[in-house]
Amino acid sequence: MLLEHHRLCVPDEAAAIEAANAWLSGAPPAGRPYETGADTSGYAIGGVCGQCDKDNGKLLALLYCTAHLADHQMHWHSYEQELWGLLHVKREKNKQLGRIPNVNHTDHANLARLESLDLQRIDPKHYRWYQEVVEGGSVLLHRPGVSALHKAPDGLSRNVEGRDQLILAKSTEWTGYRDRIKGICGAIVQGHADDDEPEALTVEKVEKATPEKLKPFPHAQGLAVSLNYERKAQEHKYNHPARGYVPQEKKAKQEDKILADEDKYEACVRQSGHTNLGKPFTQNSKAKATNWQVQMWQENSRD
Repeated sequence: MLLEHHRLCVPDEAAAIEAANAWLSGAPPAGRPYETGADTSGYAIGGVCGQCDKDNGKLLALLYCTAHLADHQMHWHSYEQELWGLLHVKREKNKQLGRIPNVNHTDHANLARLESLDLQRIDPKHYRWYQEVVEGGSVLLHRPGVSALHKAPDGLSRNVEGRDQLILAKSTEWTGYRDRIKGICGAIVQGHADDDEPEALTVEKVEKATPEKLKPFPHAQGLAVSLNYERKAQEHKYNHPARGYVPQEKKAKQEDKILADEDKYEACVRQSGHTNLGKPFTQNSKAKATNWQVQMWQENSRD
């Protein structure tokens, strides 16, 4: 974890209430609100709640929190994991510091836009979580993940207790995957499955069940495990390009289909006797036909 200091500070409740009252009433900014941030690493969540020492000053940490992700939560999209992390930090902040409205930060811009999305595009579970995060007048703001202010939640999420065991478990998670699916189906058939979201897998629960998983590896072995995990994550990222990229083989197939459509169109024109329709495709530009040309082509094909 990379932090300038590790001392927990004393919260200033009067300044937090003054700041919340200012944005709720539409008055100019005032006070110093509580601020929370959360991040996930794929196997755990980390969060920090703090309060700046002065206007636009340094953020002083009031509490830290971490939690392990359950097996099924590790397969969630990072967007969903981030929202779950914010919810966990919000609940911990309410427990320790009260329900004073606060500012929540996230590096997922889509989460900050949930309020303006159509309800049909939001999963009901995500909507319930979002409403709890912004309850009481709290706000959710986007903060880029490359910001230095986001390093504390990111560091906490990557260095939870039992990190080495978790990384090794993720590396071999496909082993026995079919058996786990069969176990889930069996639980549903027998009525053991529950629709409610389970509670977070905290360190205390792991310590009671399997305390040996929290013991760190020797320094050299733990470092090797971490570096290997980061290397494989980078390889996966660059071997799976973003949407919009068309591989060369797929592009060649698309061009072959365009040429085949040209031949079909010319055959339709010859059979119908029309000579002024023009070609909907050209070998040079591969341009698409206008709407009326495509419509005429379809009518000729039916005839």
